[in-house]
Amino acid sequence: MSLRWSLAQYVDALEKQLQGQYMMASNSKIGFFVIVLQEHRTWEGPDGSINFDELLAILQSKAREKESADSSVYLRVIGIDATAREDFRAA
Repeated sequence: MSLRWSLAQYVDALEKQLQGQYMMASNSKIGFFVIVLQEHRTWEGPDGSINFDELLAILQSKAREKESADSSVYLRVIGIDATAREDFRAA
């Protein structure tokens, strides 16, 4: 996902797909939005280019806004960085 989705598409998925579709049942109050980064990249943010941590911060803020609007909802955005690590022995 992370290679092709824009910030707007992630926000849309958080709001419409997770909360609007998967959590439609009356007893569905807990939602986890998981993003896996497989290759380093940046996204176009509100004030220019943003990295993975900044993307997560924006999405986590949106999730908190949703929780504030409906205190019965528990939303969490989880980011997993699965990019290749530098070999610490090469330094």
